[in-house]
Amino acid sequence: MDILAPNNEAHPASFALTGTLSGTATLFSATPWTSGMLDSYLGLSASPANPIGAYLPSTQALDPGATGFFVYQVNFSPAGGVTLQGPSNPNVSPLENISPGLPLASYIVGFLNEGTAASPNWKATANSGAIFDSRPPTTTTTRAVPEPASLALFGTALAGLGSLGRRRRKT
Repeated sequence: MDILAPNNEAHPASFALTGTLSGTATLFSATPWTSGMLDSYLGLSASPANPIGAYLPSTQALDPGATGFFVYQVNFSPAGGVTLQGPSNPNVSPLENISPGLPLASYIVGFLNEGTAASPNWKATANSGAIFDSRPPTTTTTRAVPEPASLALFGTALAGLGSLGRRRRKT
């Protein structure tokens, strides 16, 4: 699994992944990926192709200063393997938590070796299947929001005060 973080943002030394699988995604290179194909940057030969042009424009729409990505990698190869769900059964397994949170406009992609270590056959995430994080990072600041029942009670009290005021004027 690879995390693509915009190269103009502060980035951690690694990302901790917990959940169905666990591991640490570490920085692949101190030199960001800024051109060409992701598999070539990673020293692989994979299909389908992952050109930077498939990712960078969406990132730049949210983060105009980005010119490429820092790439983090984690290798999941647990004993017994992992079953990956198809598009008709998403959000079931594996499910992962990433800490710290991803920078805005980051991507998550993956490479799967269907061959062996001696004779690899790499399959890459299709560009359309990449996970794009377009949510601003969450903060720990919370704001109290009244519950619906409190709003209804407040509205009833205002209506009661209004009708009480009308009765007093008539008498």
